[in-house]
Amino acid sequence: MDLAGPGLSPEAAERLLRWMAAVREANRHMNLTAINDEDAFVRDHLLDALAALPLLPAGGSVCDVGSGAGFPGVPIGVARPALRVTLLESSRRKAVFLAGSGLPVVCARAEDYGRGAGRDLYDVAVSRAAAPLAVALELVLPLVRPGGQAILWLGRPAEDEEAVVARVCGQLGAREARVVASPLPGRRFRVVDKSVATPPRYPRRPGVAARRPL
Repeated sequence: MDLAGPGLSPEAAERLLRWMAAVREANRHMNLTAINDEDAFVRDHLLDALAALPLLPAGGSVCDVGSGAGFPGVPIGVARPALRVTLLESSRRKAVFLAGSGLPVVCARAEDYGRGAGRDLYDVAVSRAAAPLAVALELVLPLVRPGGQAILWLGRPAEDEEAVVARVCGQLGAREARVVASPLPGRRFRVVDKSVATPPRYPRRPGVAARRPL
């Protein structure tokens, strides 16, 4: 399978294909991904993750929030070794699997990590999880230092998306939020610039953001 398009070195491309094989094998006894076809896996996991590379800095720290099977964090970390990528995953079983990627792994709920050791820690936080936008922003932005960015993978826009972004970002310390097109059909990025520290009351306790979105 050719991964030359994103500009990867042969060594990085081979490492990502080995990760794909590891995920597909583990998926036989773990719920890591619903995608198992090789071509679909490359497109929907590897290339989808690598599409964000132009948005990322040359160096610095990145947190992949809700990493799951390692996407987008593992492809980003492999493609950009100068970035210090940490995989954040609440499931201990998945966190143990992610340790095989060679990247640092934190096993914690995003709410707990964002109220504790991870608060204001990262230059960039990324998330490709399926949480609604308001929930994802509350989980991701507390991990970003003032002056840093959050990057969220999104599908097609919701009717109230701009209103949600304006309302939620204002409460969480972010002032600028823009949409950037992905080269993959039906995909785009929401890039949020964090200008000041998130108020101490956020993120709320585990589960509250999902039950009562901002």
